[in-house]
Formats: sequence, C-alpha cells, structure tokens
Amino acid sequence: SRFAHLPNASPGNMRIEALRGPIQTLTSTLVRLVTNYKNGEVPRNDDVLTAYAQLRELHGAFSEITEEHNLQFAASVAEAERVIDRMITTFMLSVVVAGIVALLASVASAYAITKPLESLVLVARSLAKNDYSQRATEISRDEVGELGLVMNTMADHMEHYTSELEPTIAE
Repeated sequence: SRFAHLPNASPGNMRIEALRGPIQTLTSTLVRLVTNYKNGEVPRNDDVLTAYAQLRELHGAFSEITEEHNLQFAASVAEAERVIDRMITTFMLSVVVAGIVALLASVASAYAITKPLESLVLVARSLAKNDYSQRATEISRDEVGELGLVMNTMADHMEHYTSELEPTIAE
C-alpha cells in the first residue's frame, strides 16, 4: 500500500490522524460551552447545534474507520483460514502418502519373509513323502536361510542313509 513505508501508517490510522483537527475543534467548542455554563451563561442554541453537528460528523468518520478495520480484520481471518486449510490438506496428503509407503514396505517385507518359508515348506513336504532330492533354493543370510541350510543338510543325510539302507533291506 502507499502508506507501507510509514510506521503505523495504515489508511485507517491516516484517517484517524486527519480527524485530529475536527476533534480539537469539537473539544474547544465543548470547553467554551461548559466554561460559559459554569460562569452562569445560558448556551446559545447555535453553539449547542454546532457542537452536536461536529460530534455527529466525528461519529460518522469513526464508524467508517471502524467498519474499514472490521473488513481488514475479516480479510485477515479469511486468509488465515485459507492457510490453515492448505496446511491441513498438505498434512492429510502427507499422512496418506506415508500410509501408502508403509503399506508397500509391509507387503515387500512380508514377501521377502514368506517366499523363503514357502520354499522350505515345499522341501519339508517332499521329505515327508520320502523324496530326498528337493533342496531349499532361497538361502538368505538370516535365520530362515540358516534353517534352509540345515534342511538341505538333513535331506543330504537322509538321502545318503536311505541309499545305503536300500540294498540291505532288499537282501
């Protein structure tokens, strides 16, 4: 605005400053009327009407300034509400994106855990059916991978002992 470079110089403040003269005029008129009344003089109707007209004029000017300030305040509140709405929308969008990322990470994690376990289940089922040729192929560097190595070793031993015992049993 054109008053932005002046300290506390909003248009409303400039209008209030412009009323300083009329306020001083009204004050002088009222002081003169009160002083005359104290001195026993009856105020003239013209002087009372003049003071009343000055007072009404100031009241109207202050009402306009107050209305202007109310409108500025309402505009500021509306802008603050828009900013808060944008912040809420951004926050909610962030929560949704974080939820989607967490869901995808959970699915990937679950797949990474269950895929080797499914392989071990297949090997265990084959061993239960006396098929010792199946081996765990999904060997990772964790507990599941260690279990896969142990199952492979067990299958090797069972296959070896079974192949040694079959000729003995056949005789």
